[in-house]
Amino acid sequence: MDELDDSAIHSQLSFLPAQPLVFDGTVSENISLCGKDSEAKKSRMLQQFGMHTDLHQKADQCSLGELQRICVIRTLLERRPLIVADESTAHLDRENQKSVENMLLSSESALVYIAHNYNREMMERFDRVIELKNGRIVYDGKPQMYRFS
Repeated sequence: MDELDDSAIHSQLSFLPAQPLVFDGTVSENISLCGKDSEAKKSRMLQQFGMHTDLHQKADQCSLGELQRICVIRTLLERRPLIVADESTAHLDRENQKSVENMLLSSESALVYIAHNYNREMMERFDRVIELKNGRIVYDGKPQMYRFS
């Protein structure tokens, strides 16, 4: 297989880590690192996520849950073909967790969603489930066929 350079991979993939990655700057600057999106669009996205945060507020004044939603908004606005979300709702209450999951699942990007805590309702929203234990695949199939232990 030919090697891919980092920029080729980066242009196709957005990574959404469990621990929000934010930079020194405003909420607006953290949402749109490349500065492509209008203030109005960023405000609408914040409202869709139940946030009434001022775009010019310093990001370091936001709660951990707000920072996590800011990172999700940034990821969605990047519009890359693949999103890898690793425990991307870990710091959110159930209502905000569902909101984020809905937004990620309704995006046009393919989604790899890594979860350590899951339930049947969440799992059934995905096309495929892969369960790992001790580094081995113990289940790979449809969520409806998964047997909860």
